Amino acid sequence: MSVSLKEFKKKTRDKLLEIHWKQWSALNVASHVPAENYWIIDLEALIISTLVIGLLDKRLLSACIEWLIKNGEWVNFARLKRICKAFIIPLPNMKGSLLNQDLLKLMVDCIRKFTPISMKFPDLDESEEKVLKEYGKVFGAFRIRDVAKKLEFLKHPSLLQLLLRGYFGVDAQVEVFIYLFFNDSGNSNAIAKNIFHNQRNIYTILERWKRAEVVRKVNRDYSLNKKKEWLRVLGLKKKFGYLNWVNNFLFFDQLIRSFSFPQWSDNKYSLSSLFRDLFTDAAIVSQSLNIQIPETAAFKGEQYFDPFATAIFDILERLTKYDDSD
Repeated sequence: MSVSLKEFKKKTRDKLLEIHWKQWSALNVASHVPAENYWIIDLEALIISTLVIGLLDKRLLSACIEWLIKNGEWVNFARLKRICKAFIIPLPNMKGSLLNQDLLKLMVDCIRKFTPISMKFPDLDESEEKVLKEYGKVFGAFRIRDVAKKLEFLKHPSLLQLLLRGYFGVDAQVEVFIYLFFNDSGNSNAIAKNIFHNQRNIYTILERWKRAEVVRKVNRDYSLNKKKEWLRVLGLKKKFGYLNWVNNFLFFDQLIRSFSFPQWSDNKYSLSSLFRDLFTDAAIVSQSLNIQIPETAAFKGEQYFDPFATAIFDILERLTKYDDSD
């Protein structure tokens, strides 16, 4: 399959925006895009990624801000800050990082005009002034437009995280439960890294759950007991799926960011080189969807562009149009 640069950039942008709109629609944001009804939404990952790609669709960014004003009590801000750190690490393949301190401050300052929010920011390098000005215009022009509503109905497959926060509170127990529900087992360190929480806190939760026989422990690994019974308790019958959305958004946001640099966006050979650098990140995303990323050694130079681009299209299609028969 031959893929043009123009087609690749447009389809990747459009599909990534569709993923974001589907998830915000499920969170009660007015949209013409159907709500996500299969993949479980990771609220904090969605917020950060929406901020990162916000200039691609300013309506999307404004809807995110309004949702936070009206539903901020559902957000785990400690976890949000931990996920932020994954997005502010300087990228080895391009100038700067996906997120920076000043941009995050702009968003929080905008939200503070309507509701109190408290966040501290890590020390970061100064960001590009032009990009900040563009975001500043969006935040400065922000008005409540009633596109986001208060959350009311949570028994929807994609809202499992928030449903559990209704039971456990906005607490690390929620992400621990989801991880163990969709994985056979895990130790406290591996779980903490995967769900972006403090390892000591995760260990405390797991040991408390072990005493209550919510989990069982074999060596250092914990696994969840009575998964089928939990489904009945939660009242969830429809099929749903779990992904590490931090990994997904990190990969796709990097890919989208590369389009703003001429050395990649206008040259198949150079973009193929970037694809090779992103192979490991792409493989992590693709493995969870049973899609294979072509090995770099099998293709020379820009020959790698078409097979990699085709695999990316397959991933995006799976994320936006999941078939329950899969």
